[in-house]
Amino acid sequence: MNRRGVLGMIGLGAAAGPAVVSEAVRASVPWEQSTVQTHGIGYSIAKETYDNAWNPVEALASAKREYSMLTEEPSKWIADYVAREWDEYMSGYSSIRVETIDPDIRNMKSFSESSKVRMYIERRAKRRLESQKNHLWSRVQELMKEI
Repeated sequence: MNRRGVLGMIGLGAAAGPAVVSEAVRASVPWEQSTVQTHGIGYSIAKETYDNAWNPVEALASAKREYSMLTEEPSKWIADYVAREWDEYMSGYSSIRVETIDPDIRNMKSFSESSKVRMYIERRAKRRLESQKNHLWSRVQELMKEI
């Protein structure tokens, strides 16, 4: 029994019809040609990629904008990062635990557990900011060589 028959038995045959047909067409086309998929109106991804070709001048301008955002207001970037990380920590989605934070922060006796975590998040934010700035600066340099 084919997929459409199985889907029809469970009541999804009509809804799954277009998906089954497109899958069958994709299976019958050689691999090289199957990488170009068409949208509902016949506009292909290959044409979209061709129209939006990579432009080093635009990439350089974008990298410079990102770098200037990091260097002009680093305290705002750090505050945003800390707020996001703190929300993740408080909701339980973060991998940060008191046992895994830096030993110098973890061994502070007069601070609460949440204060220690907050200090660690701020330290991570500062490290991340420096890392981002270094990455963007090297990206700007590489793009300038290409132009």
